[in-house]
Amino acid sequence: MNPAPGPASLLSVKHRLRQESALKPFTPAEVRRVPKDEGGVYALWLPSGECLYVGMSEDRIRARLMDHLRNETNPGLLRDLRMFSNAVAFSAVHPLAPEDIRYLEERLIRDWNPRHNQTFNG
Repeated sequence: MNPAPGPASLLSVKHRLRQESALKPFTPAEVRRVPKDEGGVYALWLPSGECLYVGMSEDRIRARLMDHLRNETNPGLLRDLRMFSNAVAFSAVHPLAPEDIRYLEERLIRDWNPRHNQTFNG
């Protein structure tokens, strides 16, 4: 079993996800710009800087983001995506080593406590 990524790696991912230049409008056109077959972590944001959701995909981050746009099953997240549809942004860090992705997602959820991960991942 590989060791978990170190604190520097976690800090780097946190910084990259929060950078204003990394934030993109959460639209199909912007999500299509994400590479197709890469794994990584992502976050959905309100303009206030509040993190709505943190997610991951081990090998298809674009498809996972599109799932949120098309077929969201988390009722609270779906409500907020509809209510703030023109204001929600996303950021993603990819590619990441598959063995690091789940650890990073879990730490980001624990550290940021996104409003819509509590039900599903809490």
